[in-house]
Amino acid sequence: MVATAVDIRECSIADIRERSDLHAANDAESGFDGMPLCVDWGIYGRFEELDMLLCLGAYADDALVGYGVWTVSKMIHRAAIAAQCLVLYVDQEWRSRFSAQDMLREAARKAKDRGARYITGRGMEGSAYGRVLLGMGYHVTEVEYCKEL
Repeated sequence: MVATAVDIRECSIADIRERSDLHAANDAESGFDGMPLCVDWGIYGRFEELDMLLCLGAYADDALVGYGVWTVSKMIHRAAIAAQCLVLYVDQEWRSRFSAQDMLREAARKAKDRGARYITGRGMEGSAYGRVLLGMGYHVTEVEYCKEL
């Protein structure tokens, strides 16, 4: 698959849902070994109905090759609107043709248009994605820990 350009544009959660191969690839890179992928599409759909989702797709010749999803809403414990990244993934084959920064910049622009004062990204400590976020001016506000019960 060779395309001259990648177009980043808003899409629907249904568009993203169709690419189960991308979800599986994202899951394989996620670091959640032993925690099976089980996307709650109903919750995503409800957020979309409430106009709380910002969904971006990266398209090459109209094929979805990457996606990002942010909730855009008032922060629960702060007096500010934020775009909080739930997922961002780009197919490995396409990572050399455009950057996550392109998608993050577009998300920031669209989130700001929706009234967001902050935008968040979440990734594993020391990851390439984490370094991208830091390089774009994001800073660490907290680290999330997970333990199996």
